[in-house]
Amino acid sequence: MIADVFRDALAGTSRRLLFTSALPALVFSSVLLGITLEAANGAHPAAEPGTGLGTAIATWSDRPGSVRTVHAAGFVLAVTLLTALLAAHRVTLLRWAEGYWPGRLGRRLGAWRASRHERARAQLRGDVRAGSPDAYETLYLRFPLPGLPVLPTRLGNVLRGAEDYPRTRYGIDAVLVWPRLFPLLPAPFTAAFASSRARLDAALAATALSGAFTVAAPVCTVVTGGAPWLAVGSLAAGALGALTGYRAALTAAVVHGQQIRVAFDLYRGLLLDTARHGGRPPLPEAGPTDPQPPFPRPQPLLQQPQPAPDVLSSAAEREIWEGLCGFWYRNIPVEARVAAPRSGG
Repeated sequence: MIADVFRDALAGTSRRLLFTSALPALVFSSVLLGITLEAANGAHPAAEPGTGLGTAIATWSDRPGSVRTVHAAGFVLAVTLLTALLAAHRVTLLRWAEGYWPGRLGRRLGAWRASRHERARAQLRGDVRAGSPDAYETLYLRFPLPGLPVLPTRLGNVLRGAEDYPRTRYGIDAVLVWPRLFPLLPAPFTAAFASSRARLDAALAATALSGAFTVAAPVCTVVTGGAPWLAVGSLAAGALGALTGYRAALTAAVVHGQQIRVAFDLYRGLLLDTARHGGRPPLPEAGPTDPQPPFPRPQPLLQQPQPAPDVLSSAAEREIWEGLCGFWYRNIPVEARVAAPRSGG
């Protein structure tokens, strides 16, 4: 049983690594190598018009097998190293895309960009007051709530809005609570959540590599003496790839942000139940022990509605979450234990 779970976890990790890091690294390395070979062989004095990459492939095919093996091993090693770098710096790429830029220049640029997004949010708020449903949807999905700070990038504002959602709705510190909530989420939801995060990571990796290609390909073309049109074309192709990748990352971030909101809306009660039982999942409710009567008991003609014992008011639930967050983060004792909702609704 444990071996099956471990094997499934490794298989899921391998698929995510292939999709988010290995495939972008392979495409980047292959295209950059092709551009370099085209430029180098096309600039050779003995090269004929229309030759370049084809000549390089033919020349490589005529080399001894040991030389080709070394070349292939070097290419595989380069792709593997690039894959490892992308996988190790997923969080770094995400923070850069969100607008967390270091240094004095980064802070100044970030402040300027944030002021532009603040004006855009103010314009959307005016449109919402005018009754525009599209403006409200954009404000809800792509910006933090009014009164909360904006970030320098559109992608950062999308994710910031999703991260601030639990605090404004329930008083939950999402950064503090999420590692405790995630292990309790049901498997179908975690699979959907991992898929949305994988799409976001893959789009960011494609954006970063396209930006690197915008610089590396023209430099390699110029150094190897390639044609000017090849350098200009590589620059344009890299810029287009970076723009396309960032737009895909924005779409993936909106979906991922919705997954974060849904996790807290539907499953926060699981964490409250677990915390109420000392960190252990609650035991199933005991069944009735009294023997059943031989005939049905008479029922009243009018059923009086009874209050649900496990339902909390919004203020009471907010107080519980603020107490738990204070205990987890600053070791402030929780003074009172209040019944927790089971469904999170």
